[in-house]
Amino acid sequence: MKYNVFVYGTLKRGFCNNVLLNDATFLGEAETINRMTMLSLGGFPMLVDSYGVSIIHGEVYEVDDDTLQELDNLEGHPNFYMRKTTNVSINGGKAVKAITYLKGKHYRPYGSAIVLSGAWTKERT
Repeated sequence: MKYNVFVYGTLKRGFCNNVLLNDATFLGEAETINRMTMLSLGGFPMLVDSYGVSIIHGEVYEVDDDTLQELDNLEGHPNFYMRKTTNVSINGGKAVKAITYLKGKHYRPYGSAIVLSGAWTKERT
């Protein structure tokens, strides 16, 4: 099966975890349709979908079952991060549904800084 996955942090091109997407198809740069809140956990970000502060900027990939399982392992799904389907716009076009990883049910990111721009950059790592 194939899945669209929206990535917004260290899985993006040029970042350390993008190697997990070597077998995936890059569909384009994207942004969320709805506002979310991006938190900085130091070397990587985390999204929460409550208290939406900004549109989140990232990329969309088409992945297979094996790659999705690798992403789940990296993200600690469903405890540290958990999968959620959200609407994103690819390359400024129409909205598509994509899986993204948000704050998991057992993680409490107290004291984390909010990334107001909604964009994770190399300067943050």
